[in-house]
Amino acid sequence: MRRREFLAGAALVAANPRVALGQARPPDGPVITAPPLTNAEYLALADRIMARLDHTWVRHKQAYSAGTLNVGTIYNAAILTVHATAAEVGHTGGRARNDARARRLVAQLIDKPVFFTGPRGRRGKMYHSPGWLADLELPDAPQDKSIDPKVAEGLVAAYRARDALELDAATIERLTFCVDRVARDSFFRFPNVRLNQFNWNAELYLAAATLTGNPELLRRDYRRQLRRFIRDDRNLGPSYRFNYLPHFPADDPSNLDSAEYANITLHALHAYEPALAVGMTPLPAREIAHLRAWVRRALFGYWTHSGMLNWDTGLGIARWMKAKTWAYALQGLLTIASTPRFHEDPRYGGWAKCIFDRSLALYDTMLTDGNTYAYPSPHLYGATTKHQATGDQRVFSARMAANAARAITLGLGTMPADEPPPFFAYDSDIGRLAVSTPRYATAIVASNRGAFPYGGVEPARLLDGEGHAINLGGRGNAAFGLVIRGPSGRFATQTADRGEIRLVDPRRPGPFEDLRATTRIANEDVTVTATHRFTATAIETTWQLTRKRRVTVDAQFPTARGTTIEAVYGDGRIVRLPPGRAGVRLDGIVRLELGDYTVTLPGLAGGSARALRTTPQATNPRPGPTLAVRLPRTADRLTARISKR
Repeated sequence: MRRREFLAGAALVAANPRVALGQARPPDGPVITAPPLTNAEYLALADRIMARLDHTWVRHKQAYSAGTLNVGTIYNAAILTVHATAAEVGHTGGRARNDARARRLVAQLIDKPVFFTGPRGRRGKMYHSPGWLADLELPDAPQDKSIDPKVAEGLVAAYRARDALELDAATIERLTFCVDRVARDSFFRFPNVRLNQFNWNAELYLAAATLTGNPELLRRDYRRQLRRFIRDDRNLGPSYRFNYLPHFPADDPSNLDSAEYANITLHALHAYEPALAVGMTPLPAREIAHLRAWVRRALFGYWTHSGMLNWDTGLGIARWMKAKTWAYALQGLLTIASTPRFHEDPRYGGWAKCIFDRSLALYDTMLTDGNTYAYPSPHLYGATTKHQATGDQRVFSARMAANAARAITLGLGTMPADEPPPFFAYDSDIGRLAVSTPRYATAIVASNRGAFPYGGVEPARLLDGEGHAINLGGRGNAAFGLVIRGPSGRFATQTADRGEIRLVDPRRPGPFEDLRATTRIANEDVTVTATHRFTATAIETTWQLTRKRRVTVDAQFPTARGTTIEAVYGDGRIVRLPPGRAGVRLDGIVRLELGDYTVTLPGLAGGSARALRTTPQATNPRPGPTLAVRLPRTADRLTARISKR
C-alpha cells in the first residue's frame, strides 16, 4: 500500500472506525436519470440516502439518532417508511432495506415514552393524549400535529410489509391500536383542526381505516373536514393562493401566500378515493370543481420544471428555502400525480410526476459524490434563513428517501412522465406572477406586505432549468430592473408595494406560448411603464420612461457567484468587465454574456455598460457581479432580452 493510500485509509478509519483499512467503499454517484423514474430508480435513491444515514444508527438504543432534540420521532418514522417499503417490494442489495431495524423501530414507536398516554399537563397548545412525542426518549418532549400522521405513515408501511418483516400478531395488534386511538382522539376528530391544515387529520383517518377496516373516520370526519375547508372563503384567496392564518385578516403578511403549506395541505386529497371506496358520499360537482381549481393553481403557481418550488411565503425568510419543508411540500406533487379525479386536464398527472422526479434528481445532485458521510445543507442555496440544526439536516434527507418510497406505494414507478410546456399562474390581488419553462423559472412579486425583503415589478429571481439559482431574491445592486437617480434621490423599479402589474391577456393558470405583463411605477422624477414578455427560452422587457426631471437611468442584470461578465463585439472581440472598473461604450457590442444567460439590447444607440460589485444578502447569499447598462440621457425607451443558455 502506498503511503498516501495508507494515510487516506487511516483518515477514513478515524472518521468512522467501522471501516477497515483496505476496504473499499461502494461506488457512490448520481443514480437518477431523466423522467420517468421507475421503482428501481426510486429505490436506488433511497439506497444512496440510507448509505449516508446508516451511521446514525445507535446500536444500544436500537434507533437512529437525529442529532438534535425533538425531531427524533419523525426522523425514525421516515426511515421506517423506507425500510418497510423496501421490504414490501422485495428489494435486495441496498441500505434501504433492513428488516431487523424496521422491527426495532416499530417496537420503539408503539411503546412508552414516545407513545404518550399521560395526564393533561403543561405541554402547550399541541397537547393530546394519546399521541406521539417529538423525541423517542424524553417523556417531557413536546408534541405537534405533524408528528402523529408521519408515525402512522411508517407503521402502515410496516403493516403492509408485515409478512416480509415477520411482525408477530401482538405487534400488529399493538400498532393498530396505537394509530386508531390517536386518530379517534378529540384532538384530530371533526370539528377540531389546527389552522386549516386538515391534511394531518386526513392522513390519520386513512391510516386508521387501513389498519382496522373501520371506515367511520373516512366516511364522516374526513368528508366534514374537506367540506369545511372548501366552504370557508378565508382558506384560499380569489386566485386559489393559500392563506396560512385564515382567522387573521386577509391582508395580514402571513396570508400573502404559502407555497410550502399549500402543498402540504393539498395532500389531504390523497384520502378522497379510499374514502369513496369505503362508502363516503361523493362531494357535489361544484365542490369538486373548486378543488380542481386549487390543484391547477398549486401545480402552476408553486412549482418549476426543475422540481424546485417557485417559492414565496408570507411566513418570511424563517421558513423560506428551508430544505426539509421543500421535502414535505413534495407531498403536493405526489398527490397531484396520483389523484386524476382532481385534474382539469388529463395531462396533469404526467406533468406532476415529471416535476416530482426532477425534484429527486435535483436532490441527488446535492449529494457529494463519493462522500457517504455528508448530507445536503438544510438551507437551500445557502439562504440564511432561521438557523437549522443537525436534526433538520438529517430529517431533510430521510424525508426525501421517504418521498421516493411513497412514490413506489402510490404507483408512480409505472406511470408515464411528460415534460410540461411553459406554464404560469397569476394572483391579481397581490400582483404575483409565477413563470416556469424548461429553460428558466422566475416570479414577479409586486406586493410582499413586508413579509420578506425582496419584491417589486421586475423578476424577483431567476433559476435555470436545472434548478440552480442565478439570482434568488436580490435587492439593491443585486436586483433586476431600473435604478433611476434624480432630484428626488435614488428610485428603483424593483421596490415592493410601490407599483402595479397586470396581464395583457388575463387567463387561468396553465400553459402558455407567449405571456405578457405590464407594470407601472412612478415617483416625482419619472414614470416607468414596462412590458415583460415571457417565452419558452427568453424574457424580453421593454421599459418606457416619461421623464419629469433630468435623471440618469441604469438597467441592472444580476448574476451568480463566479460569473464573469463579457461584452461581445460584432467583429468577434470579447472584453471582460471586471467589477468596479471603468465601463465600456455600447457602440459595436452585439451582446453581453453573463455566465448562465445572455443580454441583448436591440435598437439601443449609445450608452455604456459596467460591472457592479455586490455583497451577500439573506435572500441572495451567493451573488456575482451585476451588469449595469447606463442609458443615454435622451433615451426614453430600452428593450432588453434575457436568453437562457
